[in-house]
Amino acid sequence: MAEIGKKFWGYTKEEWSWVIQDTGNSAYSLVITARLFPLFYLKSPLEKTV
Repeated sequence: MAEIGKKFWGYTKEEWSWVIQDTGNSAYSLVITARLFPLFYLKSPLEKTV
């Protein structure tokens, strides 16, 4: 078992946990944003075309 404070690529176990959490939060917001933004920019099927 890794001891508390052991370094892995210069980061402690606690720092790695923050890195993983931040990465997960960023990925989640990116997926939500990528899904919702096109809804605002697509033409509504109810709009009339000229």
